[in-house]
Amino acid sequence: MHPTYGYMDGTSMSAPLVSGCAALVREYFRTQHGYKPSAALVKSVLVNSTQKLIGRHAVVNNVDLPNCHQGFGIVDMQQAIPATVDPTFQLHFYDNWERPVEHFTDSLTAKRFHLSVASGGWIRICLAYTDAPGRGLQNNLSVYLERAPSGAKVLGNTNGQFGIGQPDGLNSVECIRIASAQGDYLIHVLAENILVPAQDFALVVTGSSITAFGIVF
Repeated sequence: MHPTYGYMDGTSMSAPLVSGCAALVREYFRTQHGYKPSAALVKSVLVNSTQKLIGRHAVVNNVDLPNCHQGFGIVDMQQAIPATVDPTFQLHFYDNWERPVEHFTDSLTAKRFHLSVASGGWIRICLAYTDAPGRGLQNNLSVYLERAPSGAKVLGNTNGQFGIGQPDGLNSVECIRIASAQGDYLIHVLAENILVPAQDFALVVTGSSITAFGIVF
């Protein structure tokens, strides 16, 4: 408790607040989809919603997210799951935790998803997975977005503090955000390295003008 202003902040409040948000996300999947989400799916939905903190204690040399001062930022439930306040908001997902045949078992294999967006629509993509215990990443998955037919690619976490134009080999969460998208895309989820088979994952795509989403192969 702050001695002067009488409010709680930091981890004292962030932990219970995010726990409540996670409960709402889980309730959404159970009631609206009749689906039991994995921990990775709940996490990907929450991280996919985040906004940058702009307070004086959130200043960092790298203005993009993620960074070492605030990670992916603050959870924004209005950007997490559909609600009546924004009828244009869409959420699509893939979550294979209960389908072992769809898990990654070998390095340098991939799953691909088709995504179509009407002109000017924004999109957000988040990959998350629960890695095997160990020092550093045991299983390294990456996500990137390919524009069809040009083949131009956007890597997950490419704007982050440690982004160097290469796939992120440090984090089990990767995000891609496009402010104005149009046309057809391929989302690639690549198993860069699998040390402890088998690895499941969750992928969330949100946007305002998504016309198609689905796994290709």
